[in-house]
Amino acid sequence: MAPYDRQTVTKLVASASDIGFARDAAEHLLKKKWYNRMPWSRGKVYFHQSAYVTTLVVSYGRVFEVGKRGYNFPNKLLRYEADEKVLHTKLLSLRNKVHAHSDLDRWSVRPWHADGFSTEIVGQPFHVIEEADIRLFLAMTSKLLTRISVRHEEIVAPYRAATPPPRTTLTSLSWKPRWRSSRSGNRSSSAREGF
Repeated sequence: MAPYDRQTVTKLVASASDIGFARDAAEHLLKKKWYNRMPWSRGKVYFHQSAYVTTLVVSYGRVFEVGKRGYNFPNKLLRYEADEKVLHTKLLSLRNKVHAHSDLDRWSVRPWHADGFSTEIVGQPFHVIEEADIRLFLAMTSKLLTRISVRHEEIVAPYRAATPPPRTTLTSLSWKPRWRSSRSGNRSSSAREGF
């Protein structure tokens, strides 16, 4: 495979994986209805919501960050509608200013003192995403994953067609069944149950 094609395919595969991870977080947020809880909500719900919102935002945003090799995601694959572009921009901003980095413009700290008691009043960004945005995210990334898959196939298909199939036989494969014990080589009853 040519170096540029290999790099593009690698970026597409990594991007699809990150988008899939972000989608898993979005689906879990919808399932649990964790999309508008605030820090003062009862129990640990906000903590869990915050973790999934951060996963969604950071995983999606990672796709569009330039890696060490300086390779960008192919922008021609985005083709977002107006509302999808707004959400895309919002998610990248949240990644860069709230979830992956702490932008000081999003925080405030004010000293407070009354009747011999001193403290600080801290304002910080909430880790919240609206239900409508989650649903839009799932719709737009579904279409994006389809475009990634199509582009991946366009690049890989000519190489696949030009490469003869490998000549392997069952006896030439170098793998060990996962149920095999390294000591005895026998299958145990507990391993059979999980197989």
